[in-house]
Amino acid sequence: MIDLKRIVFNYALSVLITDNQEPLVIRHYIKKHESYEKSESGEQRIVIGTLTVRSDITCEEKKLKYAVLHLGNYEFMGGILEFTDDAAFIRMKDDLKTALMASDVPLLVHTMEQEFGTSLYSLWHLFKDAQRETLFRLLESTLEDMETSYRQIYRQHITLIHAMKDVQIPIPKIFEDPVWYILNVDLNKALSGEVINRQKIRQLVNEMTLGQFSPDKSTLNFTTSKLITSLTKKLVAAPDDIPLMQEIVDIFTILAPLSLNYELWECQTDYFYTGKKQLALMQRQTAKGDSHAVQWVALFKELGTWFGVKCI
Repeated sequence: MIDLKRIVFNYALSVLITDNQEPLVIRHYIKKHESYEKSESGEQRIVIGTLTVRSDITCEEKKLKYAVLHLGNYEFMGGILEFTDDAAFIRMKDDLKTALMASDVPLLVHTMEQEFGTSLYSLWHLFKDAQRETLFRLLESTLEDMETSYRQIYRQHITLIHAMKDVQIPIPKIFEDPVWYILNVDLNKALSGEVINRQKIRQLVNEMTLGQFSPDKSTLNFTTSKLITSLTKKLVAAPDDIPLMQEIVDIFTILAPLSLNYELWECQTDYFYTGKKQLALMQRQTAKGDSHAVQWVALFKELGTWFGVKCI
């Protein structure tokens, strides 16, 4: 049987990190939201409220008050107790918010301990799925902060790094690693966006080859394979679309200097069956001097070279 207090802690921490008042669904338990207030100051933030929880199996029902504090990074402290009266709840809320607004972490921790005693919870009291979701969200935020810092280094020092590479001066890792990271992140974003900007991809590949930065192959292999597969599916639906075929060929050509390894079996199958349906017709049109067919056949054969498939 799951402890009702633990359910409330999972709910409150989820509210704290998602800004959603109904983010947690637990089978056989019904939540009735009573009150909710969220505050933050600097890196610290807190959610304080009351919640009625009932088990639809045992019919056990409790109204509980909660406060969950995020001290920054991966440090969380939560307190859950049965609700007694409005006056005690308001006093607790005011004391915690006063300490938070003063950015007084020791006072915050002391107030939590004084209010909740042994009914305190940490990140490790979350259910396993909630632990993974919370850590993922925190990691995502950390990576965003790191990317901002790395991008600043990239913008300030990329010209110097290229110059040092040209005269074969070893690049300090503190400069090289952030630039490597940003180039690969930006290229991955360019290949996974809704609109594919081939000029942007070409620029990034040129920077990588000029600066002799190795591609993050495990990530780029996956992203590019997914993109090419998606575009090939569109080509199956619209086999006469020459600009689309040109786009696929261009992507292969632009990325060629990186020597990526693609998963193309699905594309190869689609290409083969498209050729069976269209190639003979287009070749007959080519023989009649149809300029559209001439261009189509040339592009289709070039695409087959990239796919490693010969369609006769």
